[in-house]
Amino acid sequence: MQTETQSPRLLALAALAAAGLFTAVTGFAQQPPSAVFRPALLETSAGNYSYSTKSDLDHGGVVGGVAVHHAEVSLSGRHELRTGLQLAYGLGYDTNLLLADAAVPLPDQLSVLSVNFGLIRTLDPDWTMALFARPGFYSDFKQLGTRSLNVPVLLTANYTAGPDLTWTFALSLNAFAKNPVLPVLGVRWQFAPDWEFDLGFPRTGITRRLGDGLALRADASFQGGSYRVMHAPAVMPALGGTLLDYREIRIGAGLDFKLADATTLSVDAGLVADRRFDYHQRGYRLDGDTAGFLKISFRARF
Repeated sequence: MQTETQSPRLLALAALAAAGLFTAVTGFAQQPPSAVFRPALLETSAGNYSYSTKSDLDHGGVVGGVAVHHAEVSLSGRHELRTGLQLAYGLGYDTNLLLADAAVPLPDQLSVLSVNFGLIRTLDPDWTMALFARPGFYSDFKQLGTRSLNVPVLLTANYTAGPDLTWTFALSLNAFAKNPVLPVLGVRWQFAPDWEFDLGFPRTGITRRLGDGLALRADASFQGGSYRVMHAPAVMPALGGTLLDYREIRIGAGLDFKLADATTLSVDAGLVADRRFDYHQRGYRLDGDTAGFLKISFRARF
């Protein structure tokens, strides 16, 4: 009887895992909304550092190599305007330092400095709607001005199907991205007491809680964004003053350590399965080989 009871759940999990893999490969490949206010970071201070190792970049042949240092910090909160309506607010900064060979036409950095706003409306116990925006500078930070300003927007609808299952339907709007309008589907399912499945952006994977304060994850995740490159690379001046999509699709494992009631430290490691720098307005793209990555992050709720 126990096997019969669990079979539908196992079949559903297998279907969701297949959908999750499809989302990770195809959704991430379409430049997901990295530069949006992340609802998961509401009422938190958070930060992370990661390093992805050097790999060759190809454009009709190997051009050179690049390694990436990434750092990000954010502070966010929320305020109840009235019953069922909340205002989210915050600040964010993230930067990618590109350690590229001299022959590679990339800027030294790709960074974001933004303020974050959101409106969250609870319609009933099952449905919540939200609008998030992150106006700020998205560029190589060589020349900050109106051309570097962007306002990515994320529209979401969350449906709580039960105490263990939540669906998210979203639409990302990002004028700097190659795909400025992108639908996003997500689900969070606690299919057993110590197991959770997440599908969507920026992470698709499975989490296993090993005990109080410790969890093990296996997942596919995304790093990157869309930026205005103001300063022309010396080796290719035609790539100045245009837009650049950068992405890394990462596959790996991680551990979450609960240091206190509201503070979590996480460590992740694995492979960069896909790395890409796409000057989509100029039709010039650099594709990277497989690399390794290591990531350390923290989150403190208040």
